[in-house]
Amino acid sequence: MPLAAVLVLFWCLQSVWLQRMTGKSHWLIFILGSIGALFLILYVDFLGTEGDFNRFLRRYGVIFYFGLTVLAQIMSISSLHKVRNTLEPAIQRYMQLQLALIMFCWVLAMGNLVIKGIGFSWADMMENNIEWFFALCMSLHFPFVALMWKRTGFRWQFNNEA
Repeated sequence: MPLAAVLVLFWCLQSVWLQRMTGKSHWLIFILGSIGALFLILYVDFLGTEGDFNRFLRRYGVIFYFGLTVLAQIMSISSLHKVRNTLEPAIQRYMQLQLALIMFCWVLAMGNLVIKGIGFSWADMMENNIEWFFALCMSLHFPFVALMWKRTGFRWQFNNEA
């Protein structure tokens, strides 16, 4: 649950940084990422519980966490892509790597749907593997953001002006 709070802070900072980079508001990215973090809380809160309703909450918690987080990541990359010519080459490379990770997530998700749809006997085992790789690729987005923030000298400062 503390990670969810850190994720909300991350999406707040990401929207501020994107606004500085693009000159446009990115409140929707903050909202989607934050709602995704709240669904992570829902998922974690019902881990280890029994019952159909609890399973339902875990399932939708994790689906919306992953879905909204990846959507916020895609929107972040898209907003930077619009100003890519003003960005230094290192940031452009980080964006390309982030895009490659998102595309791989998409391939994994589509592969999972095909495997489940065909009904292979090993589909459930493969689904677990796919979900772990999806989570890894999604999580690797964040270190690239940190590198971008560092390259641009982004710092969060509280103004204590009266």
